Amino acid sequence: RALVMRSRKDYGAAEQALAAALRLNPNLVVSHLNLGVIYSDQGKLDAAIAEDLQALKLDPNFAVAHDNYGSHLRKQRKFAEAKAELDRALSLDRNYAVAHESLGELYRDTGREAEAIAAFQEALRLDPRLVTAKRELEKLTTAQAASAVVPQK
Repeated sequence: RALVMRSRKDYGAAEQALAAALRLNPNLVVSHLNLGVIYSDQGKLDAAIAEDLQALKLDPNFAVAHDNYGSHLRKQRKFAEAKAELDRALSLDRNYAVAHESLGELYRDTGREAEAIAAFQEALRLDPRLVTAKRELEKLTTAQAASAVVPQK
């Protein structure tokens, strides 16, 4: 239910639904992660990270939680910490396409274009439906191709 509310950008209702679920059972790892994503959507990165950390406390070996945490750290421009979390996500699940996509975003944000391209390609190899990876890969390869074109005299 909360995810439907999120898709409608009804963040208040989504927060209320997840908070209610967590009051009934504070050990719902995925509810903490979903609440973190909703906070992140609203730019509340500190609150998002608090939910990520709660999820990781409950399940330290959950790749999705490490990916979410790393992505939120990246948005705060804490790149070294973000990279460590994304690496941890991938060490737990090498085939987690979203973590490869997140790593591509981190590489993009830090000017490591070749590594970003490789990460986005791997994400799409694992899951061709990833919209962000498709879009970012297209942007990077288009920019790369444009810079390779030398104007003729």
